[in-house]
Amino acid sequence: MVSTRRSTPEDMVPFFETMSLQFSFDLPEDDEQVAAWKKRNLETGGIERGMVAEDDGHIVGTLGSFDLDMTVPGGSVPCAGTTWVSVAPSHRRRGVLRKLMNAHLSEAVEHGDVIAALWASDSAIYGRFGYGRAVESVAIDLNRPMARFRESAPIPERIEMITKEEAAGMLPPLYDRIRREIPGTFARTQPWWEYRQLRDPPDRRNGRSALRIAVSSEPDGHTTGYVMFQVERQFDGAHSDDIVHVVELFGSTPGSWSALWSLVLGLDLATQVKGAFRPLDDPLFEFVNGVRRVERTLTDTVWVRVLDVERALTSRIYGQPGALTITITDAMGIANGTYRLEWDGHRINCAGTSGPADLVIDVAYLGAAMLGRPSFSAAALAGTIGGSLEAAALADRIFGHPRSPYCPEVF
Repeated sequence: MVSTRRSTPEDMVPFFETMSLQFSFDLPEDDEQVAAWKKRNLETGGIERGMVAEDDGHIVGTLGSFDLDMTVPGGSVPCAGTTWVSVAPSHRRRGVLRKLMNAHLSEAVEHGDVIAALWASDSAIYGRFGYGRAVESVAIDLNRPMARFRESAPIPERIEMITKEEAAGMLPPLYDRIRREIPGTFARTQPWWEYRQLRDPPDRRNGRSALRIAVSSEPDGHTTGYVMFQVERQFDGAHSDDIVHVVELFGSTPGSWSALWSLVLGLDLATQVKGAFRPLDDPLFEFVNGVRRVERTLTDTVWVRVLDVERALTSRIYGQPGALTITITDAMGIANGTYRLEWDGHRINCAGTSGPADLVIDVAYLGAAMLGRPSFSAAALAGTIGGSLEAAALADRIFGHPRSPYCPEVF
């Protein structure tokens, strides 16, 4: 009989041994490495709010939960960061995942989280648990020698290379200022910066250089953005054929975006620039003269699950004034109900109602719209939600946001 319970620090080794079967990694081996690995995972979180599934005392399923503060349009909300989800091959198709998700979401509701969010390893899994596709990103592959900026591109701001030690002091407050304007990003703790963003031992580089870091700034010294990148050394015969891998790049002004991308594109020995996850509205696509020079591959990244409808809808701002009555269906029984949303450009009101609904949607569609990229019109055209196309189009305009939601990292 499979049962679930909260995970504890004492579960860490069997927890990750079970998870390693599905995600194809090995645990550290010597005592010193194990101690450092445990310390990193405990300080960045995930295990103490996680869940395990057990069969006869053996862990056969895992689920972690980060305690996140996620940016939404005009604000931020407490978020359960669903992570480390796995089921042992011996226990598939036995309802283990559903038991873990039920326990996890119940804990998140009790904890006071407004939403849950995850980075899906497979896009076919989590819709049945009420998660909606809220963020999409593009992987870029750019032929560097052919890349030329338009004459209208902004004048680059000042750029300066910094050390990892300097970055540890400079980047956290800069990132926190920038992330408050970008739905889908989340607050990072000091351990998160130390162990996830700036940790750069040789065994994590996959043959690439150490992490290079630069910041942009205005003439008065005010920092405006940063880039972290690595270089993969390659040769084509007698010539260098390096690949620049953009790890993270954020600007906050046109000149900062121009400066940071100019730096990345200015490494003469490189022939390619790659970025695994870039925002849909990255200014690079406006700067380059000949956008087809940038190969873009679209992928879903962050999926959002609404846990508290009224708190979720009153925690963000909207694209235009309007009112909608929405009936939400939720197979897991968390967010069922009919709600009236009203936004006059200044005040938000959302409350349960018994009135007729303009739209009838699964909770996953609300999660997909939560960060500002709604898909109600597409769903109405496909017939997967109830209501008129006019109501769906109004919902898209109300829930829309000028900035594309974005999350720069897998969590």
